Amino acid sequence: MHFDAVIGETVTLAADTPEHPVEKGANIADHVKPELTRVRLDVFVSNSPVEDVAGRGASVQPTPTGLGNEVNVLRFPQLFDAVKDTVRDLEKLKDEGTLVDVVTHARYVASMAIQRVESRPKGDSAEITIEFKQLIIVSTKTVQAPKPKEPRGQTMQSKGAQQPQPKRKISFAAAGLDALTAYFSGGGA
Repeated sequence: MHFDAVIGETVTLAADTPEHPVEKGANIADHVKPELTRVRLDVFVSNSPVEDVAGRGASVQPTPTGLGNEVNVLRFPQLFDAVKDTVRDLEKLKDEGTLVDVVTHARYVASMAIQRVESRPKGDSAEITIEFKQLIIVSTKTVQAPKPKEPRGQTMQSKGAQQPQPKRKISFAAAGLDALTAYFSGGGA
């Protein structure tokens, strides 16, 4: 997409830094995480542009002024609404999640998604703010797990048939006495 003019361009390059102290000797790079690039463009779109920025087939034609002379005027073969078309196209790109490359005079940023479009109509034109956020695309694949160098997780070995241990029947008083004996012999209190 092309615009009549780019009024402003803001590029945000930020990093997430730690809130808590970092131990001396630690690798600081492990604690600072770069955030995704953000770009904000403030653009101007007009229904009477001075150039054929969108390829609408304009040509320069001599036009009489009514004062006995002619001037060269940029004429378009059909009527159009550049503001409406531009806002519609930006909305479609945003809603469909289409990734775009943002190219300005100072920067090229690939794989950006439109996060927000704000349009401010002014007569036969509009100022439009477009906010982009870069996405990082990764791919994954399934691989075979490596074989360990040494065996791990020994399998359970059967101990053979075991006889159940008989339960000892004791009175409530005997259980209390056993508990007190264990407590005082274990160094409690």
